Amino acid sequence: MNEDELPHPENELTKEDKIALAVKWGRTYRPDEWIALEKHYSEMCSSFDINDADTQTTLILLCKVNLKMN
Repeated sequence: MNEDELPHPENELTKEDKIALAVKWGRTYRPDEWIALEKHYSEMCSSFDINDADTQTTLILLCKVNLKMN
């Protein structure tokens, strides 16, 4: 299987999805990076009690750092 045959989940994003992800994560990220950020964010939300705005903001920053470091 070559790279052209691999699935590209970012192709499934609607225009509205892209707008929402750009608002949440920033416009400087590519769609595949938004998907990775959302995946990590969701995993962390299901693992920890994330209720208040400060914790959500901290988690968003943590996800961005994780993406940059990996």
